[in-house]
Amino acid sequence: MNSVNRITICKDKYKTQDDFENVIKKAIMLLLDNGYIMTVRYDEPGLGIVCLDYNYADRSFGTDYPVWLSPEEQEKIL
Repeated sequence: MNSVNRITICKDKYKTQDDFENVIKKAIMLLLDNGYIMTVRYDEPGLGIVCLDYNYADRSFGTDYPVWLSPEEQEKIL
């Protein structure tokens, strides 16, 4: 089973909200510019913890790839 890579960004490491948001933007652009696909989410919104889960965007590498499923599609798979 493949797994994804993760970058965790914590708001308490930055002096301002702008600094926090800018580092998230930079991380996203770095990953995009280097051929990765990702999902971005708050792990703990109240604490300002953001997680970027990423993997190669090239499916020929055989890594996990984010796919959105409806509840009906998920039931069919299970």
